[in-house]
Amino acid sequence: ESGVGMAPNLQRSVQGLEMDIPNLAGGRICVTFFRPDIVRLRISRRGKFEEKPSHAVPAELGQREAVGVRIQAFEDKIKIASNAMEVSLFLDPFHVEIRRNDETPVLVSPRDEAGRPWFYRKEKEGFCVGRVIERQDGVYGLGEKTGSLNKNGRAWKFWNTDVLNPSVAGGYRETPHENPLQDPTSTQFDPYYVSIPFYLHRPVGSSLLTGSFFNNLGRSSFDFTQPGGAVFRFESGAYEEFVFSGPNLPEILKGYTGLTGRIPLPPLWALGHHQCRWHDYNQEQVKALGDKYRQEQIPCDVLWIDIDYMDGFRVFTWDKQRFPNPPKLLQDLEKEKFRLITIIDPGIKEEPGYPVYDEAIRERLVCLNRQGKPYVGQVWPGRTVFPDFTLEEARRWWGGLNAEHVQAGIAGIWNDMNEPATGEVPAEYMQFGHGRDPHARFHNEYALLMAMGTVEGLKKAMPEKRTFVLSRAGSPGIQRYAANWLGDNCSRWEHLGLALRMALGMGLSGQPFVGADVGGFMGACSAELQVRWYQYAAFTPSAGITTPRPNPTSIPGVLGLRR
Repeated sequence: ESGVGMAPNLQRSVQGLEMDIPNLAGGRICVTFFRPDIVRLRISRRGKFEEKPSHAVPAELGQREAVGVRIQAFEDKIKIASNAMEVSLFLDPFHVEIRRNDETPVLVSPRDEAGRPWFYRKEKEGFCVGRVIERQDGVYGLGEKTGSLNKNGRAWKFWNTDVLNPSVAGGYRETPHENPLQDPTSTQFDPYYVSIPFYLHRPVGSSLLTGSFFNNLGRSSFDFTQPGGAVFRFESGAYEEFVFSGPNLPEILKGYTGLTGRIPLPPLWALGHHQCRWHDYNQEQVKALGDKYRQEQIPCDVLWIDIDYMDGFRVFTWDKQRFPNPPKLLQDLEKEKFRLITIIDPGIKEEPGYPVYDEAIRERLVCLNRQGKPYVGQVWPGRTVFPDFTLEEARRWWGGLNAEHVQAGIAGIWNDMNEPATGEVPAEYMQFGHGRDPHARFHNEYALLMAMGTVEGLKKAMPEKRTFVLSRAGSPGIQRYAANWLGDNCSRWEHLGLALRMALGMGLSGQPFVGADVGGFMGACSAELQVRWYQYAAFTPSAGITTPRPNPTSIPGVLGLRR
């Protein structure tokens, strides 16, 4: 260390430093090395750092390795370095530069119109940060995004969205919207169901990569169209970013998933062929579906049933008319080596006398509106309340309901509508934490928190088995609990191409267990498209079929496919 007394109120911290930011009232920056090649940058708001900005980095994973650091103070900057990279904090104007020890750049602050470098700006309740990313550079990851594999040259939003909700953007329509960015069925629409603000950057002409993860999961947008560099804008919360110096892709992903978690070993059957269709099956039809697969000698490991198995779409119930004896069905399927998975949405029908609703209200486990009363949305059951999964007691309760639900032999749970989808009632009216936290604080984490509670229940019900949960929505860390499928796609050739690019993007964002509806969810799938989709799906972890109710049952044999 040398000259640290020259720095503005600099304090040495564990494996890092903390100091005032010149000309930013109440602003301090904290630099902490988690590994020699991973550094966390934080900026305080109103003089305080947010100690738990999200559930993306659990305490057990956010442990720092022992890293030796060197701190130097110069007239114009403070330097802190590990044996892999060096962080420079320039004082006037304040900006940040990070380089590897061989002087190759990791993070460079952009310049404003006057030619002055800048890094961080306050904006109302939020902030924005910038960095140099040239238009020819490669940008990869960002979770579940449309477009090309390289995400540079576009602006992206991070707000988990029920894509086909008619009130979203241009709304679902049979004919394409004139603007593909507003057509939810296009291969350019944004945002989607999963928000992961993590990206990889490869400068043009270089093979060296860097990574950045922003641990702020509120509503945000990343703009890679600006000529002076990329601008990342967050509407609320505090700035916290993990920077990975790489320079190799495996090391960056190892570091990122070391913080946010890795997929647990799934049950072997989860890697097989799954049959799923949105259809109002009854018990005999499900049994006949399994028999058809065995008669045709087409390999299939799992049958899925959608919302129509429930009694009036009440979660954790069975329609007694359609399914008079679920345990018998599960026993019959087990004899034929099938597993059964059922869908569970978060929405709870608002109906006094319905035990799940009564208990949720009595124990104060639901989200509230701005008036302090239970928030009521409008989804499949009609008027619907939603569990407040930010509450540990709500997650524990939800886990118990799942544990009871699978007792008869259900193999796993399918979480849908968990963006959360609320129908025509704006989700922004929904508050969390008994009304203390605004909706934006946890919107993008709702699916992760739901999956946490679900997995807790499954482990309690089946402690000797590996759990399997499939989720439509997600955020950083969802891979610790659930696989993702890519939502409501279309039976179009361009959506087959999108499924490939989107799955690669998810894998580059730390979620490897992904797959798309084979043949598409909407529209009539031709035999050739179905064949080509199967050929692609064979190389993805999740290979299933989901089709809407009007389509013919998509047993491969119906389309002339054989082993």
